[in-house]
Amino acid sequence: MKKTAMCALFLLLCGCVASHGPMEKRSGQDNVAHVFATTAIRVFDTDHADYDVPIEEVFSTQDLAILGENRDALVSMIESALGQDSVWGARLAGHFRVEKVLWLVRHHFLKPRRCYGWEGPDYSQLESSLTDNQYQYSITYLEAIEAITGKPIAEAIVLTPAESTRIENYAMNEKLVFYHWALWMQRKLNHQKAEQGAAADAHKPRR
Repeated sequence: MKKTAMCALFLLLCGCVASHGPMEKRSGQDNVAHVFATTAIRVFDTDHADYDVPIEEVFSTQDLAILGENRDALVSMIESALGQDSVWGARLAGHFRVEKVLWLVRHHFLKPRRCYGWEGPDYSQLESSLTDNQYQYSITYLEAIEAITGKPIAEAIVLTPAESTRIENYAMNEKLVFYHWALWMQRKLNHQKAEQGAAADAHKPRR
């Protein structure tokens, strides 16, 4: 389903589209509908655009107040959007501390991802592949988890044995596409041995 169709369907289902009531009442309803419509366009977008822009520069104080006053509808929209990657779904979940979607944000955070590969850095140096801006989705979900839980990521996330094994397997083989992601993830989760191993790797001559 296209993004615009998903937005429209959500607005109809959650009842945020203004009803045909008296004119004096419809004005407020229209304002709520407008805020939710513009918000839906962002949260149902799977791109990572503006992932690092302060939320207050994207949403006005009034917009955030309206979203907060209509929390049930907001949570429903965020939950629907996080069925796939949603940078702004995660950011709003963090801002409003939506615990209901924490498991979805956690799922996306632990999803293996490629290093973005911005132009400019010297990729013969391992550290160039381990900066936060190489993992725009992952860092967004990390920040959302910390905001929702009120804890640093190393305390908020407890890996299952299967998750730990998967990350460790990727981190042990530099030929794998998710090798750098795994090293980055281990650092974020404060795996001391992994950090020591990554530091040692950083001094190895690159082929």
